[in-house]
Amino acid sequence: MQGNVESVTLVEHVSNGIDLCRVRIDFDEPYIFYDWNKLQDFIGKFVEYETRVDYYKNEAKVVICNLAEVYKIHTLDKVEGIRLIPEKDKIRVGCNLDISSVKFGDTVCGCVAFLSDYRKGASEKAQWLDCKMIDMYSKAFTLRIFTRGNMDNGVSAEEAVEAKVGRYVQFDLSSTSYGYQTGLIELENVEVTAPPEVDIAIEIIKDAVKDDVILQDYMNTYNFISHLKTLINGEIGYELVFIAAEIQQIQALQNISNYYDTGLMIRAAITSRGYLLPANTHFSRTVLNVNKLLRTQLGKDRELLLILDPLADEDMSPTKLMYMRMASFVKDIINDRRGFITVSQEGMDVRHLGKVSGGLLC
Repeated sequence: MQGNVESVTLVEHVSNGIDLCRVRIDFDEPYIFYDWNKLQDFIGKFVEYETRVDYYKNEAKVVICNLAEVYKIHTLDKVEGIRLIPEKDKIRVGCNLDISSVKFGDTVCGCVAFLSDYRKGASEKAQWLDCKMIDMYSKAFTLRIFTRGNMDNGVSAEEAVEAKVGRYVQFDLSSTSYGYQTGLIELENVEVTAPPEVDIAIEIIKDAVKDDVILQDYMNTYNFISHLKTLINGEIGYELVFIAAEIQQIQALQNISNYYDTGLMIRAAITSRGYLLPANTHFSRTVLNVNKLLRTQLGKDRELLLILDPLADEDMSPTKLMYMRMASFVKDIINDRRGFITVSQEGMDVRHLGKVSGGLLC
């Protein structure tokens, strides 16, 4: 459902950062559990929202479970100088949790976030799942679920979590000395949409390859963009954002140096993701990248084949070395913004919080 937010009325303060409010959206007046102060930002905005029936103090109420300002990404007539990442963070449709607002000791009920992945962990006394979550501003955080003896409708906690990867989930979050924790998570039956920068990335990629017929043939052969748009890298389609960011850096390089083959680097930015395309055998990334390449006209590009093999027993060309440095640099910048890595003030201690695919060096 969509409409204009006309007013917000505080009904009751529930807990720290959570208020029961009534929102007038055109002719609709549903309730919402949200921070009343933050809801003021929605007044006068055109929003998209989903509702469900909830019981609060034994009374049935129509409650908004997802609320987001509507913004549209149009096909770009000009991509030169276009920002890949918006200046102001956009609220992701489907999420209601801003993880940066959660303080130590807080318990926040009714949180909704995107579940992108999970990992198992265990000690002598406990077993758990570390769920990689994405909040309303695309920030990553880890949510721990202790699983020993934990069941969800007769299935194990791991099976229940695995079935929800790539979907929005609801949970009650507690900030403890051991990190963010919850019990079992519940599925939010809301359509998952790609973040807006994915659409911008696609336009940047298409513009960058428009004069390279052979590279276009490679992409068309494997339905490259359509397939990558369905994959999860923290968020759906985000591998395309990494590619577009690399392309923008490569194009910027043209303004300061004629020393590197930037056309070759753009080819590498695309074909280094060949391992993400469908394959019948689980070979290494290098083998998969090269196999995909050899089945197209790009298989005749010897320099590109050498770039796709980081351990090739030949001296690295300046273009290959620069592309590898640039791909690593771009990955760190984007993942640092999203919270997937933390970097010390000295810039030396980089701690990766989760495995993130992309490029040659992961």
